[in-house]
Amino acid sequence: MNRPTLVKLFTGGHPFDQTSFQGFLDSLSDIDLSIMEQPHGSESLADEHQPLPQVLWFYDFAQQFSTKSQQRLKSAISQGMGLVVMHHAIYNHLEWTDYPHLIGGYYSMSRCEFNGVEIGPSTSVMADMQVQILDRKHPITAGLTNFDLHDECYHQYYVSADIHPLLGTSHPMSHPFLAWTRSLGLGRIVYLQSGHGPSAFENQSFRIIVNRALLWAGESSPNRG
Repeated sequence: MNRPTLVKLFTGGHPFDQTSFQGFLDSLSDIDLSIMEQPHGSESLADEHQPLPQVLWFYDFAQQFSTKSQQRLKSAISQGMGLVVMHHAIYNHLEWTDYPHLIGGYYSMSRCEFNGVEIGPSTSVMADMQVQILDRKHPITAGLTNFDLHDECYHQYYVSADIHPLLGTSHPMSHPFLAWTRSLGLGRIVYLQSGHGPSAFENQSFRIIVNRALLWAGESSPNRG
């Protein structure tokens, strides 16, 4: 019998509906989850005596990593630890110039040029959209069909050309890609644009996608409890 995937979730810096989020977490299967509110998560990452999970899951906002945390995270991912970044965690670790390149996206509050691309100011708005499955063979999305979702859309932000798109939408207030994967060394990285509140947390298709993203990201990890 396979052991559950060890996942450490970082929260903090952004409010969310605690009750519906807990229901969302309770729906996950084959996951051994621990939660750390920032800045404790960043501090633990800098402490080499603290064990690493198979997957780090970011749902924090506008946090900072010390140089030691940055180095340990990149090293752990390159050796196989997974990283799942959800929704507002794209706007994170603003002092760390490698973070957007790591996750494949950059959200800017002002107009700027990033990696040769003009972006911003990035926008966010609640909207009803159809989520389209862009890769029907990937383990995160296999067997799923397009679904409707009411959630916060992001637009006018940078998305790297080397990401592998999983989900998309044609909604004019959203970036065309809603979820993607990329890699660093042996490590698997997933970004999910959705995940603002109850309408996403309670959406069955979204729950399946997040659950699968965590399991898939952890498959190459050497870290075990």
